[in-house]
Amino acid sequence: MSTDTPPDSVYLAPGLSGLAGARWPGVSEPELPPPDQNVVEPETYQEMIDGQIIQVAPSDPPHADCQFDIAYVLRANVADGYVGSTELLTRVSRDNNFATDACIRKQGSDAEGHRHLEELSFEVKHTQSQASLDKRARYLVRRGVRRVFAIHVRTEKRGGAEHVKAGPVVEWSASQDGWKALKSGSYIKDRCLRRPLKVRALIEAVEADNAVARGLIESGNPVVLELQTHSYDQGYDQGKSDGYDQGKSDGYDQGKSDGYDQGKSDGYDQGYDSGKSDGYDQGESDGYDRGTSAGMTRGIQVGLRQGIRAFCQALDIALTPARDARLDALDAEGLRTLLRHLRTYRSWDE
Repeated sequence: MSTDTPPDSVYLAPGLSGLAGARWPGVSEPELPPPDQNVVEPETYQEMIDGQIIQVAPSDPPHADCQFDIAYVLRANVADGYVGSTELLTRVSRDNNFATDACIRKQGSDAEGHRHLEELSFEVKHTQSQASLDKRARYLVRRGVRRVFAIHVRTEKRGGAEHVKAGPVVEWSASQDGWKALKSGSYIKDRCLRRPLKVRALIEAVEADNAVARGLIESGNPVVLELQTHSYDQGYDQGKSDGYDQGKSDGYDQGKSDGYDQGKSDGYDQGYDSGKSDGYDQGESDGYDRGTSAGMTRGIQVGLRQGIRAFCQALDIALTPARDARLDALDAEGLRTLLRHLRTYRSWDE
């Protein structure tokens, strides 16, 4: 297995030229059967490898748990027009008919009514031999599967107890005839996926949940959108209420003081008592109005800022100190413009 990794942190699908060496041995290759023209009986524990029918045992917990997590992550991140499957039986060649743990293929059927061949395949390696895993990857790529990934799972004993460790995640390289390890912090980018998928999401529960949440946001899931709107409304209402109360209090105190001074000056000729009374009344009225206006404006701005921060957190958009400073500096109209940009382009407008 090759442990070399590309210098960048996003793993793209290989071009067609990358499959130039992935051919069946021999001078010519007979026409391959459709992917759904099975030799072994579906829904059984049978597979055919190199012309031999073999019995495939059900998975143990480390393998089955990892396979479940992979399907969970892929389901939320499959691009429109594609569909995900687990244990999908595929006629890989005339002498090979087996299934991978999870895969993604184009929806619908081809011109002859057969389902499309999977484009991405995922295998879990636990007790399976490396030679068997390599052979299956070669056959899949030769059949036309664009990308084949394997997630290694192993059981370790620590302190007398068994612990399951997942990783690394590797991808088959036809040009190298071997596996290349993917960095856990990097991303898998492919047309089959709604958004780049973090490699760590295939081996860590927290990142798996994050990947599913981001996939649901990207797909416009109505429940997620409802929660986002509710969070924004809550922040807006709370900010408006707090701002109103604070503005009213500050305005009252300031208005009272200003009214007193103004009333004292204007009422000098009319008498101290009359001026004080008039100034107090006028100051209280002006202060209330000014406090109400300032409080509402501040409340709207606070609510918009809280809504933008919640939206950025849901979209995994980093709020750098510069961006936070920009949020604090924007007025209500500027905040509304930024929020519309985030909702439309799902990225920060620099």
